[in-house]
Amino acid sequence: VTCFLIVCEQMSNRIRRRFVKAILRQDIPWFDKNNSGTLSTKLFDNLERVKEGTGDKIGLIFQYTSQFVTGFVIAFTHSWKLTLVMLAVTPLQALCGFAISKSMSTFTIAETIKYAKAGKIVEQTVSSIRTVCSLNGLRFEIERYKMALLEARRAGILKNLFVGLSFGLMGLTNFSSFALAFYIGITWTVDGHLQLQDLMTTFFSVMMGSLALGQAGPQFAVLGAAQGAAASIFEVLDREPEIDSTSNKGRRDMKIKGNIEVKNVIFNYPSRPDIRITIDGVPISDINIEFLRNQIAVVSQEPILFNCTIEENIRFGRSDLSYQEIVAACRMANAEGFINGLPQGYQTTVGDRGTQLSGGQKQRIAIARALVRDPKILLLDEATSALDAESEAVVQRALEKASIGRTTIIIAHRLSTIKNAHKIIAMKAGEVVEVGTHEELLSNKGLYYDLVHAQTFTDAVDDVNELKAEGVQKTNLIEILGYAAPHWKTIVVGLTACVIGGLVYPTYSVVFMQVITSFSNTATLLSTGHFWALMFLVLAAIQGSTMFMQTFFMGYGAENLTMDLRSKLFSNILSQDMGYFDSSLHACGKICTRLATAIDFRLSTVIMTCISMIAGIVLAFYYGWQMALLVVGILPLLGFGQALRVRVMSGKHRKNAKDFEDSGKVAMEAIEHVRTVQALTKEEVFHQKFCDYLDAPHRDALRESFIQGIAYGVMYAITISSSTLGFASSYFPEYMKAAFAGGIIFNMLKQKPAIDNLTHDGKKENLSGAVTFKNVKFSYPERPQIEVLKGLSFTAKPGETLALVGPSGCGKSTVVSLIERFYDVKAGQVLLDSHDIRTLNPYHTRSQIAIVSQEPILFDCSISDNIVYGLEERPSQTDIETAARKANIHSFISELPEGYNTFVGDKGTQLSGGQKQRIAIARALVRSPKILLLDEATSALDTESEKVIP
Repeated sequence: VTCFLIVCEQMSNRIRRRFVKAILRQDIPWFDKNNSGTLSTKLFDNLERVKEGTGDKIGLIFQYTSQFVTGFVIAFTHSWKLTLVMLAVTPLQALCGFAISKSMSTFTIAETIKYAKAGKIVEQTVSSIRTVCSLNGLRFEIERYKMALLEARRAGILKNLFVGLSFGLMGLTNFSSFALAFYIGITWTVDGHLQLQDLMTTFFSVMMGSLALGQAGPQFAVLGAAQGAAASIFEVLDREPEIDSTSNKGRRDMKIKGNIEVKNVIFNYPSRPDIRITIDGVPISDINIEFLRNQIAVVSQEPILFNCTIEENIRFGRSDLSYQEIVAACRMANAEGFINGLPQGYQTTVGDRGTQLSGGQKQRIAIARALVRDPKILLLDEATSALDAESEAVVQRALEKASIGRTTIIIAHRLSTIKNAHKIIAMKAGEVVEVGTHEELLSNKGLYYDLVHAQTFTDAVDDVNELKAEGVQKTNLIEILGYAAPHWKTIVVGLTACVIGGLVYPTYSVVFMQVITSFSNTATLLSTGHFWALMFLVLAAIQGSTMFMQTFFMGYGAENLTMDLRSKLFSNILSQDMGYFDSSLHACGKICTRLATAIDFRLSTVIMTCISMIAGIVLAFYYGWQMALLVVGILPLLGFGQALRVRVMSGKHRKNAKDFEDSGKVAMEAIEHVRTVQALTKEEVFHQKFCDYLDAPHRDALRESFIQGIAYGVMYAITISSSTLGFASSYFPEYMKAAFAGGIIFNMLKQKPAIDNLTHDGKKENLSGAVTFKNVKFSYPERPQIEVLKGLSFTAKPGETLALVGPSGCGKSTVVSLIERFYDVKAGQVLLDSHDIRTLNPYHTRSQIAIVSQEPILFDCSISDNIVYGLEERPSQTDIETAARKANIHSFISELPEGYNTFVGDKGTQLSGGQKQRIAIARALVRSPKILLLDEATSALDTESEKVIP
């Protein structure tokens, strides 16, 4: 057992590491089809199933197979005829074993796909929680999650049905073969064709072989589930990406100057092989990808920061930086001032997706990260779109200075950022319309001239319309069953079957004793022996039915319990206030890890074997208390050893749970932001960080393998009466996992939010749109020592437009968050129509508010569904199209092959930043809100669209 457990741990640890590495090397089109939620389920849930289905289970299968073969070899040598009689049921047993393995494998694949769909919903919702909350999409996501769980539950119930039938048939055939053996064996003994000792030797040999086959059944079931789970994992491991970011192929011997040439490029995601892009005359496909990306720095429109310190985020640009170089880069990006104003300075953690910083602050850190790379090619995709006017001017000068001596490609709607470019290319509908310098294109009075002329007016508005985004204990069996109360009928049937099933083997010992006793009287041997032999058939019927009932009904109850706990936990998570999600303890990756791995229970076998042990001891005392006392005397020592083992494992499980959650957080963050990770060529950094978190659990698991092997060896050494305890002990690790999983779940379920997003309490007022701040003071929960708002007061009357201006980080977006009631004020009041916002129902209030944020979030559904997301009553198609026209996006949507039914991809990855922004604006307008919050709502739009939108 120890050896197989060690091999299993080494194998699962290696697969886990290779799986993350394989994910990070895939090309971007693959990620468009495989979202981070689905990959999270494969990484944690599927790998855990693979681990459970190997290790000691493989060893036990070999052991039981050997026992089966040995038993039948001995049986054949003593009485081949009686052995053949008993073998009459063996084909049926083998068929049952195959059915168990096949059912588990087939239905586990189906179940895994369904749970991956549910995992995708969790990741999408939690990572976009502010958008979901502001659009009142919480209840919609909860229902969507429940529907996904229902599909997974159906697959699980079918699995339990087929496996239960197979187990039932196996139990029926086992004892039927005993009845057949004794019935015919006694007849042959009376006729003188068989000696008593040969009968007993043959019977016991076949019995031990058949029992081994029966005990191998559950192991085959778990192995089948592991095979099903492994299929999707190895599909990723075996895939060779078209663009391998970790490949050693391609040229590295060139000193890039930065001459970029694009010839006749046609592109429509994913790219076609007949296009030609060259760098310094060399086709880009001939250059080593890692080498190429190390020569390039990108600053995108939606900057991605990782959940670590500011210093660590900048070091992702180049790992060998000195502290002075980091400070110099931040000074050049105009970020030094606000960083020095933070209590922890460069050691400040930026939060999940950089949520602890404003949009402008994130953008400046991203620029600093690009500058430290000292790239040959600098790509600026709306690099200053999130900055205020003052910061933009400073950073623009820094970028112009940084551009000296390197090729710089600027993508911009704000034309002031490109007027000094050596060459400007004006594009429309994917085609080049004009090429020249700023002065040349102005003199042509074409497309570029029209854009500049239009922006001359809107620049004045830009400067004043600034809104920028700113321990567990294990549970016990009683508590687990308490949560199963709604399903008590199926649980009671399953537990009753467990109790009766546990009494079968002790009863078998009584029947067997009566069969042996019947041989003492040859006169009545035939009648008495045949009667007790037929009693084996009664036991066969009882065991077959109880094995089916305990497998199906306990499995049915477990599926329902799992679904209930997952949905309750998800609902409880979504009811939490924003401070909960700001905390690093509740990062998106950690939440996804818990929902994927924490809920898993295996109780029926433990219950049945414990009952069997107790019944066996009682019968042993009844028939021979002296021998029973000798055996029972060993049990306290075994119990003490098991208790000590549980205590040791408790601490390990608590620590390992945290390490696995941290590894999950790293993996999810890297997968979710894979474009940035690959652009920075930091795949290996994140992979190593993931592996570092796995080291401690891996070492502990190896040590635990020795302990579990020793414990199993001691248990196996005891006699039949206590062998069931040894069998039950093999399930102790699973029970410990279930106990600590329950502890994590119940701890999360007990958490009460400061602002309950799903509550029905509070006044449901129809607002007119008046907003008043009275001496508001506010600090974010994660940084209570920094007061963001210091006595802010203002009033906006219904129908008025109020503009908030100021530098990045001054608290403008905080005002938006307080109006949405993502947080409660520290002091003062926020009033809506003279009602304190804390007295209003959050859900009803948000239904009358619409927000368009600086970084728009779209969901993996159609454009139409994105526009109406969160609305209780779906607007007509005419209303949807009217809102789209107002947002200047209708024409673009109409030109798509599937129009409004076009799917936008995970987080809108199939659309540009401007297209996403316009859909977000349409989503706000279709609501006809009483209060409209615009947080840099047009920052990603081109001049033409910005003019059209009201």
